[in-house]
Order: sequence, then C-alpha cells, then structure tokens
Amino acid sequence: MNKFSLKIQIILLTVFSLILLSLVTTYIANEKTKDALIQKNYSALTGARNIKKYFIEAFFNEKISDIKILAKSQDVKNIVSDMNLAYNDLKIKKSDPFLIKHPLVKKITKKYESFFHKYLELYGYYDIFIIGINGQVLYTVNKESDYGKNLSNSYLKNSGLGQVYKKALRNKRPTFVDMEPYKPSKNEPAMFLATPVKINGEVKAVLAFQISDKAINNVMQYRNNYEKTQEDYLVGHDGLMRSDSYFDKKNRSLRASFASPENGSVNTAATVEALAGISNTKIIIGFDGKPALSSYSYIKVGEDFSWAILSEIKLKEVLKTTYSISKAIIISSVITLIIILIITLIMINLSVIRPINKINTTILQIEAKNDLTIRTNENAPYELSIIAKSLNHMMNEIDKKDKLIVKQSRLAAMGEMISMIAHQWRQPLTGMGMTTNNLLFDIELEEIDPKKFKENLEIINTQINFLSNTIDNFKNFFKTTKRAEKIDINSVIDESLLIIQNSIKNENINIQLNTKKSVSAITKKSELMQIILNLIKNAMDAYRDSNIEKKDITIALNETSSNITIKIDDNAGGIPIKIIDKIFEPYFSTKKNKNGTGLGLYMSKMIVEDHLRGELFVKSENGSTTFSVILPKKGV
Repeated sequence: MNKFSLKIQIILLTVFSLILLSLVTTYIANEKTKDALIQKNYSALTGARNIKKYFIEAFFNEKISDIKILAKSQDVKNIVSDMNLAYNDLKIKKSDPFLIKHPLVKKITKKYESFFHKYLELYGYYDIFIIGINGQVLYTVNKESDYGKNLSNSYLKNSGLGQVYKKALRNKRPTFVDMEPYKPSKNEPAMFLATPVKINGEVKAVLAFQISDKAINNVMQYRNNYEKTQEDYLVGHDGLMRSDSYFDKKNRSLRASFASPENGSVNTAATVEALAGISNTKIIIGFDGKPALSSYSYIKVGEDFSWAILSEIKLKEVLKTTYSISKAIIISSVITLIIILIITLIMINLSVIRPINKINTTILQIEAKNDLTIRTNENAPYELSIIAKSLNHMMNEIDKKDKLIVKQSRLAAMGEMISMIAHQWRQPLTGMGMTTNNLLFDIELEEIDPKKFKENLEIINTQINFLSNTIDNFKNFFKTTKRAEKIDINSVIDESLLIIQNSIKNENINIQLNTKKSVSAITKKSELMQIILNLIKNAMDAYRDSNIEKKDITIALNETSSNITIKIDDNAGGIPIKIIDKIFEPYFSTKKNKNGTGLGLYMSKMIVEDHLRGELFVKSENGSTTFSVILPKKGV
C-alpha cells in the first residue's frame, strides 16, 4: 500500500468498504428473507397436511361406521341366514368351496342383488362380500374370481381378503388390512375392511368391504391455492404409495408403485419418522433427490396400522423470491457504489488532498530554508486542522524533547485503552447492528409491530448507555478511589442478558436461569456486567465452533454467609485438557473463525481478582464447561 498515493488508498478503502457492506447486506437480506419464506411455507404445508389428515382419518372412521351399521341391518342378517341354510341343505364341507352355481344359491343371491348394488353405488365401495365362518365367499357384488372360493385353503388364503376375514373373527371388531396386490381384481392394490355379523348374539358370518382408492385420491389431489411444486401423498410401512403423486405419475402412482417397488418406493427421512409416529416440518431430500420442505405426520387406519401423510414443496421454489431480492440489491449496490465513488473522489480532493499538500509544502519549506518560524495554514477539515496545529505546536515545542517523549508514552497508553474499549464495544455494537437490521427488515416487509419496535429501540438505548458507561469505566479503570455499591445481582444478570438478547436469539441459544429471588452484594456493577457478558459471549463463540443442536447456557446464582457464586455453564463440547490451563493467558484464543483477540477471559480474570477481590475458576468435563465467579458479599 505504501506504493499508492493516499488518494488511491482512500478510494480503494471506500470501494472495499462499500463492496463489503453490499455483500453483508445482501447476505443478511437473503438469510432473513429465506427464513421468513421457509416459515411461511412451513405454516402452509402444516395446515394442508393437518386438513388432509383430518379428512382421511374421518374417511376411515366413516367406513367403520358404515360396516357396523350394515352388519346390523336386516338385509345382511337375512342373506346370512339364507346362505347358511343353503350351506347346510347342500351339505357343503368346511374345506369345500361354496356352490355358487347351484339353483338354490342363485335364487337366494338374486333376492338381494338390488339392495347390495344400490348400496355399492351409493357409498362408493369397490366390492362387498359375505363370508361364511368356515371361509367360503357366500356372496360378492362384483363376482370376480374370488366368488365362492374358500379363504381357508384356496390360493386366496394369504390374500388381503383372506387376512381380513381371519383378523375380523379374531379381533371381534371392524378390522382393516392394508393395501397389497389382489389377484381377482387384476392384481391391483386392494384394501379391505371386515367385521363379524352376529345373529342373536352369535357370529354367523363376516361382512367385508373392498375399499376404492378413488375417494382417498380425491382428497390427496385437492390443490386449491397450492404452489407450483407443492403436493400431498400417502406412504405405507412398505414404503409404497397409498395415493398418487401429483408430479411423478409414472413411478409413484398407487398402481405404479406396487407394480414396480424398486422405482416407486419412497424411503425419505420424512417417511421414516412419520411411520415411526413422529410429526414434524423440516427440510429434507425428497424422493426425487432434491431438497424440499416437508410437513409430515401419520394417519391411523382404525386400530390396525398407520400411514405416513406428507405435504411437500421444492426448496428451490420457496427461495426464488430470495434470488430476486439478491439481484435487486446487487444492482442497487453497484449504482450506489458508482455515485459514492464520484462524490468521494471530489470530497477527497477538496477536503484531504489539498490540505495535506499545503502541510507538505510547509514542511518542505522548513526543510529547505531551515526556518523554524514558518507555520502551516490551520484552516482545514477538523482532523487535518489538528495535524496542522500539532505541527505548529511541535515547531514551538521542538526544544522540549523530554515532554514530547512523555506525550508519546501517553499516546501509547491511550492506544492500549482504545484497544480494550474496542474489545468491550464489539459485543454491544453487534447486538445493536442485529437489532437495527431486524427493524429495517420489518420496515421492508411492512410488518412493523409498534410494541416490538419500541422494545427494540429500548434495547438499542440500553446498549448505547452500556457503551457510554464503558467509556466512563475505562476512564476511571485504574483509579483506586473508585467505589463499590450495594447492588442486586439478579438485576445485573438481567441487564447483561438484555444487552445481548438479540445475539442469543439469533444463535438459537436457550438461556436457563437458576437464581434466587434476592441476592445482593457490595461490588462494582459495570465490572460485573463486563464479566458476565464476556463469559456468555465466550460460550456463544464456542457454540459457533461446534455442531451442537440443542444449545443451552445455564446461569446459576448461589450465596453463603460471606460469598456469592455466579456459575455460567454451556454444553458446547468442553475445553481440551491440554489447553485449559492457558485460557486465561492474554492473546490466547481457540476460536476457529480467527476473530478472537484472546483478551476476553484474561480481562475477566483480571477484573475479578484485581478490582472485585474475587476469584474466577473454570471446570470442563463431559462436553460441558462451567465458569464460576466467586465474589465477597461485604464489599471490595
């Protein structure tokens, strides 16, 4: 940089600052917009999922109600009685099929055809069965190849109809059997519901429904106010579809999925959790291998099994607004950068370069003429005026070298003080920046909540007061006359948390307070706040370098007759034993992001021991770190 003129350096610094500001603004805007859009879609997906879950469960409850009522109807009891009489008259053995072609059976069947056909048409079932207690299919509306078969020993023994017949007799209640290919119905997926039929308190037959998937698909395919890539679907425990996918009809319709499980199965993180009885909404990798927002839950099918219900939308569609905002911000930033550069160039020439050249001309004249009476013009911008005055003063006081050396040492001490102030200011300035960004974002989205707006302004005001107090504290830091006062420790903790609360929220950290109602001590409030803030900030930095999901910081307050103890505990992974003895050394830092100065813990220990007459300890084990601040109750 020494090869470049001051003018070029200032321009480069301005360009770099503006570019950095644009990048940071774009990143923050993107992240905030992304979070807001994801939360909005989470709510929409969860609402869609819950509505359809309600309708599908209501559908199955309605089927249970239908079969219960039909099983108790006189028509069903009559056909069961008539068929059982025919069964006995024809002397059919338990292992034989039913004689469906016998004239007597045909006569009985014809008598009830009208009733069952009308029922089938009215309620939308695929088929209705009357099954004898020995397993013979006594009656079916559609009369497919299962009609008359013996479910106890024929090829239908392990079919869905065979299973539901046995389970209904065993359970003595309406029982569902999940979908699987059913050979008599062209080997398409079929679902059955059956219940025992009792006459005079004795089970005489089994009534079964073959449930049509049309009603289920009608519910799941409803897409009013849906986004372009949003869809809902059902998945069974075998990973196969129980409803048609809206977008992948080739592989993941109900029939395609069962016909080709290797191409039509769905085994995502969402289906696994939903089938395990977990309801949640999060970003997953969908069955097409692309990121998606998924709201998933489970549907109970009677008392027999459950399905996964999922409402999903592609993440790319959710974030398309974010890309538009990024583009607009970048274009605006480039235009703003050009304008500011032009203005900056003009201002630099007028306010910096010309006054500096005048000062430089004066110095050259003094050197050339060796005339210490020459003075530079002090009419310049404030900072350069100070330089000019300093130069003039230096010329007046050039013979007082000893005093100049003293001033230089004071400037060095001031540099150290400024470094400490900068270290102390970093945390509240970050909080103020985040709070300001939140307010700007709310204004941008036109979602201003006056109460929240006031609370954020109060937070900023508190942080400004803290910055002001920090200046006062550092100004008097080394004075031995600084007095302690009686303070409520709980209020100090609360005020400290208030300053950093936005940072805590943004980091998704849970603060747990384990304090007593009233604990007071005679100590120095601002120093204690600095210690608490440093230790909380240290824990927050540790979480950033870890992969901990559940972030907890516990603040506990205990007292004895003479001391109080403040413990700040985190579960960020602990401190390795090989470095724990070094953490209180100045300039020692373990932060992976390389932004640590290594002064936070050093200053905290120095303040506790030298200014509060207390002790600061650290303990780390089992992935947890605890800092303990022990202070005397009766004053410093």
